[in-house]
Amino acid sequence: DHQILKGLHSLRGGLDALLNVRQTAADRYNTAKAVLDAEWQEAMQPVMEDLYWYPLRNGLDATPDDEAELRTWLERRYRDGALVVALLLLLRRYSRRAYNLGGQTALDMLALDGTFRLTDPAILALIDDHTEQLTTVGGENSLLDTTIDDLVIEIPKAKAVAGSTALALAAYIALRSARRTETIERTERPLQVAQALTETFVNNGIVYQMYDVNGVGCPKICAPLHGIVMPVRRIPAY
Repeated sequence: DHQILKGLHSLRGGLDALLNVRQTAADRYNTAKAVLDAEWQEAMQPVMEDLYWYPLRNGLDATPDDEAELRTWLERRYRDGALVVALLLLLRRYSRRAYNLGGQTALDMLALDGTFRLTDPAILALIDDHTEQLTTVGGENSLLDTTIDDLVIEIPKAKAVAGSTALALAAYIALRSARRTETIERTERPLQVAQALTETFVNNGIVYQMYDVNGVGCPKICAPLHGIVMPVRRIPAY
């Protein structure tokens, strides 16, 4: 009985230490995430505003009235724009930072020393390809396509409002670009963090992970998933 009790105490101590490591890792992640989110959105919003204004730099009078012609006209301008390169480079830079954040969090959760820095050429190439698709007309989940969709709707509206064209369009673009900036960051950052977590876990021998909602501010959609164990490489899409 004494040996069993001693073993249970030892196990409890190990579990407590593990929980402390996990909480410390979560605290570090949340702090770093807040900084990254703020910097990402601050850098991206003016770029997104410029993205909307780019094809309109010569005024609305140059835009076609026909919807199909307007779409083709916008696509042509977004295929040849220095601003698109600025968006690409910004997305690439912050995607890599998000991946490093995910990798560092995985190391912290595993109580492994060291600073995570992404250097794997294959993963860097995947990030580059992903951001290329985001900034290519017709690319997968293209941010340019969404911008074109918005402008095809809003340009005719602005041209139809006599005397307040610039003001109406400027107000729309400011609001829309701010919302899209937040959406992009909150989509792209978790994507890269999750991929980095998976790769780092696998590279350190982790085969399974458990979904843990931690009970703090847990959305209803997440609560039923608490305690589910799944292969690291085959996490269900939901």
